[in-house]
Amino acid sequence: MGLPRRLRLREAGRIREVMAHGRRVATPFGVVHVLPGETAHSRLCTAFARRVGNAVARNRGRRRVQELFRGWEPRWRGAWDVVFRARRDIVAADGHALAGALEELMMRAGALEAVSDGR
Repeated sequence: MGLPRRLRLREAGRIREVMAHGRRVATPFGVVHVLPGETAHSRLCTAFARRVGNAVARNRGRRRVQELFRGWEPRWRGAWDVVFRARRDIVAADGHALAGALEELMMRAGALEAVSDGR
């Protein structure tokens, strides 16, 4: 199942605005641009250029990023519009490394709360 429609950022003007004015944080797996959102929930736009890999690799990477994004829903610090631009290294990344790197990216950007261990 893909990302629910309410969690997708699709408007070209808003995507350009997020990329131009949002906070930019980078990792070898990709670049994240975040800007406080205009809706009641956070939304995601993924950009996977052809240089990242073939169609199978790009779609697999997109699904992995979307699944992580969906899992973070209870941890968002308010509503954010997020644009994720993939880099080539995302194709070879294992799941744990990708999840850890993207989670750290979002926390560095200020959009995601740290996980509390319940102590």
